[in-house]
Amino acid sequence: VQPELSVSIVLKVKELAKDFRWRIYDEDKGTGWLRHLFIRTNRDGKALVALVSRSKDFPNERQTVDALRAAFPEIIGLYQNVQMEKTPVVLGPMWRKLWGEDRIEERLGKLKLSVSPEAFLQVNTPGCEVLYGVVSEMLTSGGFRPAVALDLYSGIGSIALWIAPLCDRVLGVEENRGAVEDAWENARLNGVENARFLAGAVETGVAKIKRELANCVRGSAAAVLDPPRAGCTKAVLKALTDPGLGRIVYVSCNPATFARDADWLSRHGWRLARVRPVDLF
Repeated sequence: VQPELSVSIVLKVKELAKDFRWRIYDEDKGTGWLRHLFIRTNRDGKALVALVSRSKDFPNERQTVDALRAAFPEIIGLYQNVQMEKTPVVLGPMWRKLWGEDRIEERLGKLKLSVSPEAFLQVNTPGCEVLYGVVSEMLTSGGFRPAVALDLYSGIGSIALWIAPLCDRVLGVEENRGAVEDAWENARLNGVENARFLAGAVETGVAKIKRELANCVRGSAAAVLDPPRAGCTKAVLKALTDPGLGRIVYVSCNPATFARDADWLSRHGWRLARVRPVDLF
């Protein structure tokens, strides 16, 4: 999962941190400047790199950019991300491009995906293809073809575009506006015309979701969801009891919150039919 390119970039940044005497962040005290190094690589051996800092300043910015570009022609974009909060959350809301491209492209099965640095995509691409294969299998087992498939917490649209050929139409809902822009661009890149995307939190988009399902024959629609580790709120779970839905495929990275949500759904009209673990690491 950790390619040699990433390891080499990490070692180079450690060298620069020593040379430039950057103050390294102390998790306990909440002091220091450099917090994390964020690297996204693709199958073509290219990389986007972001230094995550506690403050907006960037000591030796120009020298850092020049040194990394000289050492790694594989780097196509350099960023600074600012995380001011005393939190274990790696990335903050503020991004600043230092040099290079706005996005990196990755191939996922037959899809070509354009990914901005803040957008989520599974880091293990071959493992992600296995995961999405399981999603497709569970979505369509028994010959089921959704009239509408909801892709909730849709990110850059990777699941929505993967399942688009298996549905009449797909609606993705995602709160990160940069990721929604990526999703529309990815639909265009891949010639997918039956998918559209809404910007906004799933929780606040419940009314729109219900309107989307209002014209569906009972049980003819499906929901695919891949929520954050916290799982789903009650508002989202209640929306999943809509009579238009005939199937739910729930992708989870946290067994505890999945068990909680599956228990609630099983007490409100749903039956848990299959569980499949997928090892992404």
